[in-house]
This record gives sequence, structure tokens and C-alpha cells, in this order.
Amino acid sequence: MKNRSIQKSKKVDNSDLISILFQQAEAAENLGNYPDALQKYEQVLALDSENLEAKEGIINLGLADSSGKLYTKCFRYIQELVKQEPDNPLFLTFLGFYHHFQKNKALRKKAREYYEQALDLDPLQERAWLGLGYYFTKIEIDVEKAAECFQCAIQTYIINRGEETGNGVYQLNSTAPLGEIYLELGVCYVELENYDEAIDCFKNSILIDRTRLRAYRYLAEVYEQKGWLKRALQTYQKMLKITLKDLAESEMDWATFPNGIKDYSTDRKFAEKRIKKLKKLMKID
Repeated sequence: MKNRSIQKSKKVDNSDLISILFQQAEAAENLGNYPDALQKYEQVLALDSENLEAKEGIINLGLADSSGKLYTKCFRYIQELVKQEPDNPLFLTFLGFYHHFQKNKALRKKAREYYEQALDLDPLQERAWLGLGYYFTKIEIDVEKAAECFQCAIQTYIINRGEETGNGVYQLNSTAPLGEIYLELGVCYVELENYDEAIDCFKNSILIDRTRLRAYRYLAEVYEQKGWLKRALQTYQKMLKITLKDLAESEMDWATFPNGIKDYSTDRKFAEKRIKKLKKLMKID
């Protein structure tokens, strides 16, 4: 009886320890201390070798540090996971993500192969649709295919993460990732000169995350393209009201926050220049 009690206590302690390790890993990631975060995830796996959240944590660390030493280590890790589970669509998708960062063009093109394998196994794997969309915008340029993939990414995200309320309507608890997907889809529509669809996408992106400056910028540029200068001016002015504090408190990925700060400065300068130009054109003091 005593031994059983001790064994039960150990199990509870492991669960508590895993929770603490995840908190420490998240804190380290937020500070950009990826090696420390990696160590915490590895400690979780030492306690629970099948913990999928820890595996994803390690994979995402490598993607966040795509130009560093950690990337190579995590790339080997995801390759090993795919060897162990060749029919796992999530792992195949992540392997596709890693191939995006390869310097060798032939290796970058293999990303498509992994995304399509993942979708053959699971057509509702939204991250594979997203990766394939990026593939057709960055590697093998095909804007129409990219738009189709981003549309599928949105649809599958809603189906996977939403709760159906009837008549095909889904209620979502979190829509944060959709903001970026709508932004990418809007960019595709601009290139295809489908400006009305692009406007809807950029508005959706802003509705999901009001701090997404790039969506404001692209929306204002489309307004200018259509000759709607007043709307463009108002949109640029809204950009300037967003502060770094707003950006930090948004649901943006902390792993990309330093880049977010850089983009913030660039987009603000762009907006300031366009406001001056538009005021001059519209003869506004």
C-alpha cells in the first residue's frame, strides 16, 4: 500500500514539473534565449517521451532561429521524427517548413513534396496548406495556386479550430493566426488585380489584429490604386496611432517580435511619407 502511494505521488510530481518546465521554456523563448528553451523542452521529453507539445516546441525553436546553430540541430530532430513516423502529416509539414530555409534550391523545392505528402494523409492539415501557399509565393512562383492554398488554409483552420453552431457557421475561440493568412491572401489578390477581394482580406486581417501594420499599409496602397485618396489617407493615419506597446501586447508570435519592431519602424516611415504626399495631392494643410 505504501509503495503504491509513493508511485502515485511521483506521477503527480512529474505532471507538475512538466508544467513548470513549459512555463520556463516559454519565458526563455520570449526573451530570445532559445538554447535554454530547448533544454527545458528536452527535460520535458526525458519525463514524457511522447509529449507532442514539447516536440513541437523544439521544432518551432529551430524555425525561429533559422540562421543560427539551433536550426541545424532542430532540422536533424524533425528528420528523425519523420523517420520514426513517416505517416505523420504534422511532422511532414514541419519538415517542409525547414526546407524553406535551405540555401540549396533543389532542397528548397523538396518542401512542396513534404506538404503534398502531408495533405494526402490529412487534407485538413491547415499548416501544410499554409506552407504550400508560401511555397508558391517564394520558391516556385504561382500566385493563383498560392491564393488557392491560402484559401484552403483559412477554411481548414476554421473547421479544425472552430465549434460548429449550425448552418455551416463556426465559432472560433482564437483567430490570431488567421490575420497573417488573410494578409498573404490579400497580397495574392493584389498581384492578380482582384482589388475588391484584396480589400476584404486586408480588412479581415485588421479586424483580427488591429496592430498588423502591414495590413493597413497594403490596404491604403490598394485604396490609392483605386483612386480613393481620402480612404488611403485615413488608413495611413490609423497606422501612426499604433504604438510599440500595442504591438508587444498583441497576439503576434514572440519568436518574430524583433523583426516586428524593425517592420514597425519601416512601415511608420512609409506611412509618414505617404501622408505628406497625399495631403499635398489633396491640398490639405
